[in-house]
Amino acid sequence: MFQKAANQGNMYGQNIFGTFYEEGLGGLKQNRATAKEWYGKACDQGLQSGCDEYKRLNERGY
Repeated sequence: MFQKAANQGNMYGQNIFGTFYEEGLGGLKQNRATAKEWYGKACDQGLQSGCDEYKRLNERGY
């Protein structure tokens, strides 16, 4: 459900998908670089929490 929303450009789905990648949830392999990409997509659409998570991962070198 979140993957479909994320792929359709839903900023909330993108942010949640970022969390799934960051934590390795929902059968996804943990990948913080991919999580950062999804957070960035949510941020680009104006979701502040996506921006915050993107910044946090960026500061940690991902």
